[in-house]
Amino acid sequence: MTGVVLVWCLSAQSAPGAPVPTPMKGSVEVLAGEAEYRKLALAETTTEGVLERLPAPKVGAPASRWAYRLKMQPGGRDAMIHAPGKAHLLEPLVGKRVWATGKEVAGDLWLGRVEPWKVLRPAPDARGVLARCAWSPNATLPLGPTHAIVRDGAELARIMRVNGLSAEKTATALLARRMSVTEIDWKKHMVVSVSAGLKPGLDQLTITAATVRDGTLTVAYRLSRGPGGGGFGYATETVLVPRHAGAVRLRQEASPKGKEARKERP
Repeated sequence: MTGVVLVWCLSAQSAPGAPVPTPMKGSVEVLAGEAEYRKLALAETTTEGVLERLPAPKVGAPASRWAYRLKMQPGGRDAMIHAPGKAHLLEPLVGKRVWATGKEVAGDLWLGRVEPWKVLRPAPDARGVLARCAWSPNATLPLGPTHAIVRDGAELARIMRVNGLSAEKTATALLARRMSVTEIDWKKHMVVSVSAGLKPGLDQLTITAATVRDGTLTVAYRLSRGPGGGGFGYATETVLVPRHAGAVRLRQEASPKGKEARKERP
């Protein structure tokens, strides 16, 4: 099936009566809550870059369909941002380093969430997780559930298809950036990634706990569905956990419903 996407021009200028710029204190939802975004059967990625406003077209020149872009680190490919009607959310971050989470559609970054860049050192939360992000090790979107356990930079470089003499360090640094941590120390840490596969109506996969008992690391996760259950989704989450040399087991928990489900989302 061929999808047709209508992309509207996002103006950086404030029209009369337009929302005023929103002060940025943490992660801000841009398109993540909208039905069109959630129906995109694509994995989310989190990328670091500098948010830039594009110059307005000259008088008489055709209007551009983009008003913002994400300027990547040297060697990276800049991303043109699709976020119609969200200038009031993006303007406070123009010129600043950010983490941008979204889905790539025809070369554009459909921006789900954005937050100011910050460095966090790995520290376990109540679930035993040091850090997390929506990165998936799968180059394609398989229909069935998959998981990956990574204990060193060489394996990560192979999965990420990073080559060269410094491939291990490069791949490790890339994933650390996505997780908003200073570094990944493979002597102390390991990575577990869980993907539910391409499923209708699937909204989110959350790794709820990573606990060791009787020599086995059990990684628990939960699936949740969006309202209405329309379209397909590819839910995935990757977590950084304390290194464990023994067996690793996955356990799917029952999904809560209604108000309880909304309350338990991290």
